[in-house]
Amino acid sequence: MKTLPLLVGLAVLGIAAPSAAASRLDDPVDIEIPHVGVTLHEQPGDPKRVAAFATDKPYLRDKDADTFTAKKGFVELIPAPKGGRAVGLSTTYAGNRDSVIVIGPGPRQSVRIKTVKQPLVTDAPYWTRDGGKVVVTIQRKSGKKWLAQGFVTVDVRARKARTVTVPGVAKDAYFEWSPDGRSLVSSYKDGVRFYRPNGQVERTFTGIGALAGGEDAFSPSGKQLVTYCPARYDEDLCLWDASSGKLGKRVNVQVNRSWGWWDEDHLLAVVKQGGAYQVVALDLQGQTTQVLADITAASWKKNEPYLVYTPS
Repeated sequence: MKTLPLLVGLAVLGIAAPSAAASRLDDPVDIEIPHVGVTLHEQPGDPKRVAAFATDKPYLRDKDADTFTAKKGFVELIPAPKGGRAVGLSTTYAGNRDSVIVIGPGPRQSVRIKTVKQPLVTDAPYWTRDGGKVVVTIQRKSGKKWLAQGFVTVDVRARKARTVTVPGVAKDAYFEWSPDGRSLVSSYKDGVRFYRPNGQVERTFTGIGALAGGEDAFSPSGKQLVTYCPARYDEDLCLWDASSGKLGKRVNVQVNRSWGWWDEDHLLAVVKQGGAYQVVALDLQGQTTQVLADITAASWKKNEPYLVYTPS
């Protein structure tokens, strides 16, 4: 939902981490983020690391550092998978239009790309794996709810946006890219639907549950798709063949949130641990193999912080 301050700014607030962290590049590092209630646990060789996070405002990781900077004027900020850029959604309209703002690759570079007209808004940016395009979901407010209307694809290099209204789209849908960047994917009723960039339906997997959260519901190879299991199963997470929609495995785990994939053989999830929460890497049997972050109970209750993991 948009608020309307006078100016979209890039004013920042530095969030410092322990000064010794940057000097211990070959050792495990614990990064406590002050005043946020989150402590990251990073190890050499990790396939991903936290490039941004969001609490009451979005934060970006500083280049080659273990510090994060808050970015004012944005409701969301998501770094590109290959680094160098981040895409943000503004808290304001430019004239009567919503915007996608691309930050980088230079430290002071930003480009505003206008999208839908007021009162429509855009939400939930997702990058293609090559970092060349972004998709955002179009929403219209109805009463107290925001309902999906379609999507906008943004060619970052060409600085062009294409708006596509999708008839019959699930009202709670969010669009992301297929692994090859040629199709858009969203939850649809009790399953998942694939769309061409013009909004035409390619295919639908019925009865497989809603797409899991995180930056990518597809495994690094693109061969597996993770969903929240449909109601007929007791497990929380299900893996499916991304080409056929055939069930591959039900992961015996109960999670608070699923954030996609850690690597081809592990999932990212938030689980409750005692009175607090942890971000963990789970093997495909549902066992925790690595604790990636600790989140205090107070932090989770207040803001449900979202950590954006991108390839290291």
